[in-house]
Amino acid sequence: MNSILVKSCFIVLIAIVSMSFISKDWSSKLKTKINKTVVSTYNVDDYQINPVSINDVSEQVTKSTLTDHLYRIDSNAASVGYIYVSQAPSMKNVFDYIVLFDVNLKVLNTKVLIYREKHGKQIGTKRWLSQFFNLTTADRPTLGDNIDGISGATISATSMTTAVGDLLESLDYMKTQGQL
Repeated sequence: MNSILVKSCFIVLIAIVSMSFISKDWSSKLKTKINKTVVSTYNVDDYQINPVSINDVSEQVTKSTLTDHLYRIDSNAASVGYIYVSQAPSMKNVFDYIVLFDVNLKVLNTKVLIYREKHGKQIGTKRWLSQFFNLTTADRPTLGDNIDGISGATISATSMTTAVGDLLESLDYMKTQGQL
């Protein structure tokens, strides 16, 4: 019993230290969800989140807003991948989501972090979101083509698919410009 308590305290301490590297603009609830997703996706306990520097020209040319949304994840002095944290519109509100990439910009995980409506929550299921796994910057997800729609979540599913597609296209541009 005592070892479980020690382990739990250690995990909480690691989470607090790790979250100190996360953007100060995120709510504590969002920081906690981001931390949990990063730890489980990259299988790391100790990591740093570092913003990726985006020049003004790239920011204007790309479809996705990358500044203050795109971060490099480093653990043990090595890069383990990238995360993109943003919001997309749902029927009447917005939802927060994260896309996690390996160092070669292949999608490892996607997750809806905070969904603020009663309808459309189905886009947050691992089953639906797994359609984005393994996509690369060369891929363009299209709802109804290579991404299945969801009855009752048409707006949110379209929004998430468009957001991931725009992000992949934006990262492809950054990659071809030698900025990633």
